[in-house]
Amino acid sequence: MVKRQADIQSIETAERILRAAREVFVKKGIDCARLHEIAALSGTSQGLIIYHFRNKDKLYQLVMLEELSVFFRMNVPILSDRSTSLERKIELMVERYFAMADRGPHLSMFILNEMLKGHSGLKNQIKKQRNMLHRSVMADQLREAIKVGKYRYINFSEVLINIIGLTIFPIIAAPVMQTAGGISEEEYHRKLFDRRKRVYEWVLVMMR
Repeated sequence: MVKRQADIQSIETAERILRAAREVFVKKGIDCARLHEIAALSGTSQGLIIYHFRNKDKLYQLVMLEELSVFFRMNVPILSDRSTSLERKIELMVERYFAMADRGPHLSMFILNEMLKGHSGLKNQIKKQRNMLHRSVMADQLREAIKVGKYRYINFSEVLINIIGLTIFPIIAAPVMQTAGGISEEEYHRKLFDRRKRVYEWVLVMMR
């Protein structure tokens, strides 16, 4: 019984650390986050964080992979909904990607950096999502729309690339674009928000 209580306490401690780490990493990214901040927010210690997660990099990886998993799960109802049109699904996906961007650039940067490093955990997650995407109701709707001549032949992957490229890249490139455009962070964020409707329209144009 004592061992079981200790195990439960250990699990609860790890969960508190993960919740606190998620909040700190989303706000600050890995470079500016500090273990003592995570320890204070979780009511633990740096020693306990190292005991459970070894180091900051491992903790960051776990947090970001879970964030990515949550984001993928959020897209499933959109992709599998038979009651909405292809166009409405594209609009909803654009909104979802911008919502991810609103949480900060850290998840986008994590995906880019981990793919460049060839991180297997991330690759496995994306491979699972790839199969689900190409067998989805949304993919079937695109194939049917092409078949009846509504849109030109376009691979479903290309549609996804257009959505992701038009939403995620401006987030990753924000520091460069702000400097090049001579605009503040607040103004740049407003411009991104204003892009939402136009991105949806641009994706449709590229399908015609």
